[in-house]
Amino acid sequence: MTRQDYETIAHVVKLTRSDFVVGDDYMDWHSSNIFNTLVRNLAKHLKNDNPRFDKARFVDACEFDGG
Repeated sequence: MTRQDYETIAHVVKLTRSDFVVGDDYMDWHSSNIFNTLVRNLAKHLKNDNPRFDKARFVDACEFDGG
């Protein structure tokens, strides 16, 4: 995969996250857990695909809250 592929994935995740946000950047507990699991799993698998993959940068691009 290319850097552009990773950026596209992060962009789609970010857009999808916005569908779950309610009110003032609030995501309910269940949605937050699903989103956080998705981002962690994607980052893990993308890192396996490319050892130079920057997990922190990807997570930031996804607007992951770490929860």
